[in-house]
Amino acid sequence: SHAAAAVTHDSGVMHMAAARGLRVVALFGSTSPVLGFAPSGPGHHVLGRELPCRPCTVHGREVCPLGHFKCMRELAVGTVWEAAQDLLRG
Repeated sequence: SHAAAAVTHDSGVMHMAAARGLRVVALFGSTSPVLGFAPSGPGHHVLGRELPCRPCTVHGREVCPLGHFKCMRELAVGTVWEAAQDLLRG
């Protein structure tokens, strides 16, 4: 509750942080925020790669069915860092 922001994947922690009023950097891999699971409220950054194979499931996978897991491997650390910095500045 004392954090300024949260960086998390598409999970319950993401929803709890948003419910507490934290701004969230939400990482979406095999899932997609268009399925209705984005953090609620304003001021969040939702990050994910737009790929033809995504979303491959509604609730995520531990293993990529195509074997490449590009949805997470191509989500650059610098992109996440910049989004977090933007939330902290704002």
